Amino acid sequence: MRRVAVLVTLFGLFAINGYTLEISSVYPEVAVIEAPVTLIGGPFTAKMQVLLGEEQIEPRLLSPRQLMFIVPPIEPGVYALSLVDEKHHSEEVFQLQVVFPPPEIVALEPETLDECYDRSQHEVVLRGRYLRPDSNVMLNNLALPSKPVNDTEMTFEAPKLAAGIYGVQVVNPDGSVSLPHSLEFGNSPDILDVTVGEDFVNTYQLVITGKNFFYRSILVVSEYPTGFSDLPPTQHSLIARRPPTQTLNNREILRETLYYQDCNTLIYNRYPLSGENRRVILRISNPDGKQSGGFEISTP
Repeated sequence: MRRVAVLVTLFGLFAINGYTLEISSVYPEVAVIEAPVTLIGGPFTAKMQVLLGEEQIEPRLLSPRQLMFIVPPIEPGVYALSLVDEKHHSEEVFQLQVVFPPPEIVALEPETLDECYDRSQHEVVLRGRYLRPDSNVMLNNLALPSKPVNDTEMTFEAPKLAAGIYGVQVVNPDGSVSLPHSLEFGNSPDILDVTVGEDFVNTYQLVITGKNFFYRSILVVSEYPTGFSDLPPTQHSLIARRPPTQTLNNREILRETLYYQDCNTLIYNRYPLSGENRRVILRISNPDGKQSGGFEISTP
């Protein structure tokens, strides 16, 4: 936080009840809302009250020479500071600069996003303290569009970024900045559903939907024997490639293939050995080595 010159006279003498009261220092030099301020001097009494502008504050008497009070949630600005007891008001009034605290990020929801995403899934709710209506959100020093919800929440739309951990910060209009809060982008594949697509007589499509699929992702197919058998499953793999730009010939139709449609969809052209359903487990392995869990289906 940029330090603003404090407008506090550090030495003041005034008479209350026949004795001289001295304020020798005020700490900190710039008062922060909802933070403690300590007055050094005295002698102080337990009956004294602090007047900060129009706010009357009950301080804590630490010692006859030390008084502490908490700055109330008021607007930033310069305020008159004085002391008062049951009968007397200080003769001299001091000026105290009060500033808004730096913003704090308490939580992000969600804290993990997918590298492959639907645009509607990338709105992040930021919960914090000391947020202003015109506060800005920064992601790795990149300003993001954001909008306030209330004095403790704001939302922003995260951009599409490569997998990794990024720092989110809030910048207030006065230039004060929050500490970074981690926002992670993940790219582990996950199969969410498998449905039957087009039927080409000898082959048929299985539409694999999920997240974080990539061109050159590998589909690992584990097939169990039909009927009652203790034999282990057979296994083969297919590498995702771009969809064909022209009609497939008969030879290509008879082959099993895997097409990358987008990061949420893979098309598995399956060539069944028979029309009888069997237990099949599908897994996705990405080029970087990350793998999905197994997704079990019953299919020819």
